[in-house]
Amino acid sequence: MRSVEKIKKYLNHNEIKKILHSWSWIFSYILRYKGQVIAFSLIGLLSTGLGLFTSWVLKDLIDSVTGEISLKIAPVAAVYLGTAVAKIFITALTNRVSLRIRLNVGIQIKNDVYDKLMNTEWTAISAFHSADIMTRTGADVGIVSNMVLSYIPNVVTALVNFIGAFFIILHYDPIMALLALAGAPVTVLTARFRFGKATEFQKKNRELAGERLAIEEESYQNLQTIKSFGLVPLFSQRFREFQQKGFGVAMEQNRYQNQMLIIMSLMGQLVTYSCYGFALYRLWKGDITYGTLSLFMSMAASLTGSFSSVVSLVPSFIKAGISAGRVLDVLELPTEKTELTEQEKQFIKNSKNKKLSLMCNDITCAYNDEAVVYKDSSLTAQSGKITALIGASGKGKTSTLRLLLGLIKPQTGSITVKNEDGEEIEISAATRKLFSYVPQNNTIFSGTIADNLRLVKQDATDDELKKVLEDACAWEFVSKLPDTINTKITERGQCFSDGQNQRLSIARALLADTPILLLDEATSALDVETEKKVISNILDYNRNKMIILTSHKPSVFKLSDEIYSVSENGIELLDRKELHYE
Repeated sequence: MRSVEKIKKYLNHNEIKKILHSWSWIFSYILRYKGQVIAFSLIGLLSTGLGLFTSWVLKDLIDSVTGEISLKIAPVAAVYLGTAVAKIFITALTNRVSLRIRLNVGIQIKNDVYDKLMNTEWTAISAFHSADIMTRTGADVGIVSNMVLSYIPNVVTALVNFIGAFFIILHYDPIMALLALAGAPVTVLTARFRFGKATEFQKKNRELAGERLAIEEESYQNLQTIKSFGLVPLFSQRFREFQQKGFGVAMEQNRYQNQMLIIMSLMGQLVTYSCYGFALYRLWKGDITYGTLSLFMSMAASLTGSFSSVVSLVPSFIKAGISAGRVLDVLELPTEKTELTEQEKQFIKNSKNKKLSLMCNDITCAYNDEAVVYKDSSLTAQSGKITALIGASGKGKTSTLRLLLGLIKPQTGSITVKNEDGEEIEISAATRKLFSYVPQNNTIFSGTIADNLRLVKQDATDDELKKVLEDACAWEFVSKLPDTINTKITERGQCFSDGQNQRLSIARALLADTPILLLDEATSALDVETEKKVISNILDYNRNKMIILTSHKPSVFKLSDEIYSVSENGIELLDRKELHYE
């Protein structure tokens, strides 16, 4: 009873519980691919069986040569060679089948994880560094996908090999079988310590991998700034310090592994030589044949190797469990609800041809209970008009646009859109099709200019692309490029200026042709004349379009119909006559 209580206490340990929970997710994929896992297990069993059978045949071959038994040498040799050749082909088949299944499983898991992450609530996923996310969805998913295919077959083949070798030795000599298992108690007794160390090192290594990727990603993405401020030596020093940190962890892990290797190897050597000595003693006494001696040596090595394989499954179990847990940390984040009701579908479908009113009623904007942006605020925006949001940086302008896009939810109050027929729907993540959005940060993707624009309308013609580029005042520089709209864009649009990237983003938003356009400091890099022309073209493009923008530029306010001040005190409609911009 005391042992049972110890086991229960051990299993209730937080790390153990988390790993077991992670493995329940891994097993869901094992069940999904149970046919392939069973097939792979059968191939492994066949290979293991042939290995055991080959050792037995070798015994008979040696005994036939030495005259201990009366079997003909040629047939026995033929069987031995045949099984050896069969093992070669089975190994090749196993490699081929395992690669195919492993790739399919890996692709499916990565697809599932990617889809889930893309539909996770923005506030939840934004708490993770992008490099950390990539490590979890890359290396960690890779470890999990390998376990989905290989873990059960490895367990089965290692156990069968162990049991088979043990009973073959037991059949000929029980004392020899016990000698071959002499190292098992030491292995079992040290299991808990090795489990804890393996968990510790695996967590450190996965965390370090995410940190390293984050350092490299931020360095390469901000290379222009780093060079401009002469920060290359500083960042190089930081990278070297981190590399040294990784070096320290690797050396610490290596020291532990070497200690375990020495202990386990000495134990293995002691057991092996004990088996050899006992087998030679039995041969000297005439109790066994040379063939049986060969079988003993082969089975003793197989028994020791298969037992080590069984033991090594524990670190593999831990490694996969920790990686799966890291993946589950992001997979179990709340998912956005993007399903539209029939009323919402019909409302959005008819919205382009009708005037709309957007109303924020007594809303409280907050990212959590402590990070409250503002409380009890209201604003209204109309189709065919420009509504400007002004205020100091960090006071809630961008947060207000995130509320409209359903990226965050108001803690109190409501945000609705009503059409001229009196039909009304509430804004949520599902209603984003009403909006086009041009954020203040660079959102240009790798590919061509045409590829970037067609993200929002894949069947757009070249003429349509030219039209929106003209309206965004981007055609004036795109037309001068050798390949015009088919010009390749480097990562994050680094081949263009900030103003050019802004105009390409505006062109893409125009191509989407939604009834509501959100511009978050989207003209900050444009000169006054270009800015005025772009906004005028937007309204000419669709007189019913509702424009809500944030800006610090007085020139934008002069073009706006309504101006709201956004601050920690809330949203307040300003009187244009009292503004000094006039």
